[in-house]
Amino acid sequence: MHFETFTSLINEASHPVVLIEGRRAISTELADSARTLAAFLATRFPLLKFRSGNATGADEAFTAGVLDVAPERLQVIAPYANHRKKQRHPLASYDSPESLDPTMIDEVKAISIAASPGNKGLVNCFPRGGRLGAQAACLIRDTLKVTGIPGKFTRPTVALFCIDPADPDAGGTGHTIRVCRHAGVPVVCQDGWAEWLSLGAVRGLDFIPASIDLNATINAKKPRRSAKNPKAPVAKVPEEPITKPSNSTRAAWSERLQQQTRERRSSRQSSIPSRVNCTSSTSMAFKAPHS
Repeated sequence: MHFETFTSLINEASHPVVLIEGRRAISTELADSARTLAAFLATRFPLLKFRSGNATGADEAFTAGVLDVAPERLQVIAPYANHRKKQRHPLASYDSPESLDPTMIDEVKAISIAASPGNKGLVNCFPRGGRLGAQAACLIRDTLKVTGIPGKFTRPTVALFCIDPADPDAGGTGHTIRVCRHAGVPVVCQDGWAEWLSLGAVRGLDFIPASIDLNATINAKKPRRSAKNPKAPVAKVPEEPITKPSNSTRAAWSERLQQQTRERRSSRQSSIPSRVNCTSSTSMAFKAPHS
């Protein structure tokens, strides 16, 4: 998807929302790119809201960019009410499957099973407790990020993902992408949105990204594109030549972005109420899977 197409979708929507999420295990470079993109979008589109799933990795990287600019426009659907409560921002909006009525739960289960039939047994473990119940809650949460929650969160306009190029359909991220396709929500992965940065789509504002690898791998242990890994997608050919900046220019850009981030955080801290308790009274003894 070209950035112009994305812009048209956002501008034409009455209540634009972009879903931002992906795998937990991502490279530092990809995380920095996700944060830069989210901060740029939050600045460029003042009415745009952002939705994520409160997980580590890609979710955290994307949401960091939103929090740098407009934390009040962040929507988070967590797998359960106390999920990562210590990491929550007081100005963001939060919800979870626990707020659904029984009828809505049945509908979301049906959508989840339609998108991932192989997980039917797991989905039906919701809302039980234990490890399987927690895994089921994560899948239900992933579905809700796309369907929205009546009266609170609408369906997203576009979805941006960080995937594993070698296995894009894996885990909860793959499940969420399938739900998006069932719901008709356009999907853009990093081989698409990274071009917006590398081709200078963010120029004209204060955000200037450092060099971005369009084939950024999930981490060093993941297989890279080779004859033994034919699933890895080939990077799209830019429509215009890209002039790579010098190392000194990249360093100046990086310092500039970091300074802007520090200034925004300092400004935001002065507007946050001093008496805010984000400490969870309970915690789960396991890590609910999310990819």
